[in-house]
Amino acid sequence: MSRCLLACGVVAASVAGAAGTVQAEEIFIENYSFEALELPESTWLAGAPDGWTLLEGHFGVLNPSDAAFPGGIPDGYNVAYSNGGTIGQVLSAVLQANTLYSLDVTLGNRPTLPFPGYLVQLLAGGVVIAEDASSITPDAATFAGTSVSFQTPTVALLFEHCSSSHM
Repeated sequence: MSRCLLACGVVAASVAGAAGTVQAEEIFIENYSFEALELPESTWLAGAPDGWTLLEGHFGVLNPSDAAFPGGIPDGYNVAYSNGGTIGQVLSAVLQANTLYSLDVTLGNRPTLPFPGYLVQLLAGGVVIAEDASSITPDAATFAGTSVSFQTPTVALLFEHCSSSHM
């Protein structure tokens, strides 16, 4: 059974002109840091976090104890946890031509369980355009970041929406 912790964010960067000027713009992810609920330390709540859809399995929000993660967590107080579950969120962004899309996810390794691996995907119109399948393994009781990216060509693609799915 998969057991993973995460936090995430998406950035779109436009590349313009021969000089390679880059303009970055964040794409809104609702409840990206899983802080919509204030949970007391060492408590958890099963189910899809606010703003997210549970696609399969068991998922929830956890406020881990300081003792469990002495180095702290990536942002705020809460993290999402997975016990073999998958969550996703359809974003409002429409892919633009000549733009680099980057999905950044921070993964945690629970101190009491072996790290199971993960699959992070960036989708557009339901099509996987970038993914990372367990390229990193955080040390026990720590978090580590991974990123997936997709560069659109100069001509706009026919995908209507950008969405993200995480394990």
